[in-house]
Amino acid sequence: MRIVVFADWDHWVPRLLVETLLSTLSTYPTLHVVAVCVPRSSVHWQRVLAHELRRLTGWAKRVCMGDSRYLHQEPNPLNLNALARRHGFEVLVVPDANSAETAQLFRDRLRPEALLSLFWKRKFGASFLALFKQAVNYHNGSVPDYRGLLATPWSVYRGEIQSGFTFHRINEGLDLGNVLIEGAISIEPNASVFDIERAKTRLAALRLPAVLDAMLANDPGVPQREARKYNRVRDIASLKKIEEPTSLSAAELLRRVRAFGPVQVRIADEFVWISGLGAPIADNDRRGLPRLQLEGGAWHVKTSDWRAHELKRIKRSIIPGRSTIVRS
Repeated sequence: MRIVVFADWDHWVPRLLVETLLSTLSTYPTLHVVAVCVPRSSVHWQRVLAHELRRLTGWAKRVCMGDSRYLHQEPNPLNLNALARRHGFEVLVVPDANSAETAQLFRDRLRPEALLSLFWKRKFGASFLALFKQAVNYHNGSVPDYRGLLATPWSVYRGEIQSGFTFHRINEGLDLGNVLIEGAISIEPNASVFDIERAKTRLAALRLPAVLDAMLANDPGVPQREARKYNRVRDIASLKKIEEPTSLSAAELLRRVRAFGPVQVRIADEFVWISGLGAPIADNDRRGLPRLQLEGGAWHVKTSDWRAHELKRIKRSIIPGRSTIVRS
């Protein structure tokens, strides 16, 4: 079976899955990856440089701003071209899988029988899917409850005790195909979204042999019980920008921060990025410190958040029009 893999190589999740897939195929002599398709071209050294710059920037923020948040260490970038030479597949840049040029390439030269989508963020059209005998997608959420993007943060925000993943057949809908393999991990009380995603991806990688077995057996999978709401990024945007903090409890604010990262909160006439809360403020506390009034009481703004805010204020005064602070 000739397989074409679609993977957004900018993200570390598909890199882990592709690496495991290629090593697993050594035990499947009838399966062969003929191409790995990525949405844009890149040079490996540029990815390594960007990775190290992100790591250095995170360290600098922790030291200079006193930000004690856990600095997540993403897996080091993989050299896709080196993997291609080792395992004998092509690397194709495919900005639009549904274009006529892509269809012609697949039909006339690659002649794939199966499509495996590992974190591909674009929808495949019906005419393109018709080129394959079967198509399977990895989705980092349980279906149908967590269809759509950013499934892991949504599961954290909604207070689930587990966060799941799904390998499912691809049809014309969005994350609506029959389920082949699914799994889940427990959400520990202090685990970050990154921690959860990493553990979930590792478990999903271990289930790849079962996915390949299902593909070889042409298993039709199990239909989803119903089509639930598709989670959209713009729904998160409304949760991350808080115009009236007095209508929000401290617990709700921290829940949003844990799930979706820092949120913008209006304090006086400015929006300040908040990554957590400082100490609560008593009614008789009149110190001139930054404070955030929430439902049920006032809180000091974290020192690191206020330092970042002040740095942006300085930047705005030096380079007008380049500030990320939003005024009313």
